[in-house]
Amino acid sequence: METITIHPRTKEETILFENLAKALQTPYQIKQTGSADKQKKKPSDYFGTLSKKDGQKMLRFVNENRNAWNRNT
Repeated sequence: METITIHPRTKEETILFENLAKALQTPYQIKQTGSADKQKKKPSDYFGTLSKKDGQKMLRFVNENRNAWNRNT
């Protein structure tokens, strides 16, 4: 049986992987490259999508605040 090696970013991921490996009765090894909380976040960590409705709402909010800013300056 092969050993699974994981590189979790957070403590929650570590716990999740440990529980999964135990449930599957699979040997595992956890490698940390430093503190998970201190690792620098990459833009891909924040990747996601918005619905069209939420995007329009956000754009309207930004434009309203930009107009308010321009009126005050």
